[in-house]
Amino acid sequence: MKNDKRRFLSIAVFLNRSSKASRDQVSGICRYAAEQELWDLHIISRPSSKDDMKGLLSALRPDGIIAGSPEIVSAFRRRLRTHVPAVVLDCYARSNSAADGLVLCADHDVGKTAAEFFVGRGFRHFAFAGICGNDSEFVSFNSHNRENGFRRALAKAGFAPSVYNESLLPGSRNYADLKGLGDWLTTLPKPCAILATSDMVAQSVIGVCRRRRISVPQQVAIMGVDNNPSICENTSPTLTSIAFDFEACGYKAAKLLDRFIGSGEAAHRPIVRVTYGLSGLVERLSTSNTAGNRVRVARAMEVIRKRALDGITAREVAEAVGVSPRTLEIAFRNASRRTVRDELLEVKLAAAKHLLKVTRLRADKIAERCGFKTRAAFKAIFARRVGKSMRQWRNDAVRHS
Repeated sequence: MKNDKRRFLSIAVFLNRSSKASRDQVSGICRYAAEQELWDLHIISRPSSKDDMKGLLSALRPDGIIAGSPEIVSAFRRRLRTHVPAVVLDCYARSNSAADGLVLCADHDVGKTAAEFFVGRGFRHFAFAGICGNDSEFVSFNSHNRENGFRRALAKAGFAPSVYNESLLPGSRNYADLKGLGDWLTTLPKPCAILATSDMVAQSVIGVCRRRRISVPQQVAIMGVDNNPSICENTSPTLTSIAFDFEACGYKAAKLLDRFIGSGEAAHRPIVRVTYGLSGLVERLSTSNTAGNRVRVARAMEVIRKRALDGITAREVAEAVGVSPRTLEIAFRNASRRTVRDELLEVKLAAAKHLLKVTRLRADKIAERCGFKTRAAFKAIFARRVGKSMRQWRNDAVRHS
């Protein structure tokens, strides 16, 4: 038997795991590491103090670094006096000379997705609530790109948005000038569709609409970005939001780092930039058209989104909305040209695809988690709706990650 002399690689991952986005990024990194077999991961929440940083510098000698901050990369390189390959996630590009690679969100796709959604819903007036002036922070860089993507997509449809930008207080992600925001919202032609650069900015917009007695979504429809459940599920009305594929971000970061380590490319080469995309748009009540039967459809969509994986039936959805199954079915077909059962299956299949992509769970376990009654039913429905077996779909998803 041939002796395998390959050595384990020590990979240090510095991400703040208090956020769902970072936890998903770590999940993607772990998935890539599991495929490599020879990666030894050290996953550490960002050091919260200088003492923490000193301890890490003395204890770790990584072969590669994935971090959310270029300062961590610089500190390790100074301490080790060598060029440790490094990839930095979602940081302002001009501040990342320390990184070999950057993995950045596809912000222009956010604006394009929002514009297509709103135009498709028949809106003719549009607005963007963004962030400016925070030159040292990545959030203003994101906001500018999202605004540009929104403008370009709307221009193709013959429209232009009104724009409100505000410089945030240090450490804040909410608007502070509520009077200025309120005055802007009051002057917008109604009905108006608003894309906010983040869920927290959207939360500020909804709060000011309430104070100014501007009804949401009847007068203004509001969409956020990040799909943070703690915000989106707790605004009134609940907030529609665009979600990034943070798990793909982590996977791509690990793959890029592996390329740097394996190739032995020289230091000081041009920074390699890679982008990751969206995982979808989650519609909630802040953008639903509540005219006529659409209010029933909007409420049904909320129930389906929250309870589909519990195995809720179409009849039970109707009961939760407070109408007969036939009444809801007619309203659903008129509003979306789909049945309630179709929507239930779409939510279940989306969850199943995610589990197939990021886990190695067997079909029976996935069926159980996604609300299918039996493994056989799950496999038959998946093949019929997706056009591939689960094995084929999983192999293709991993190959194209």
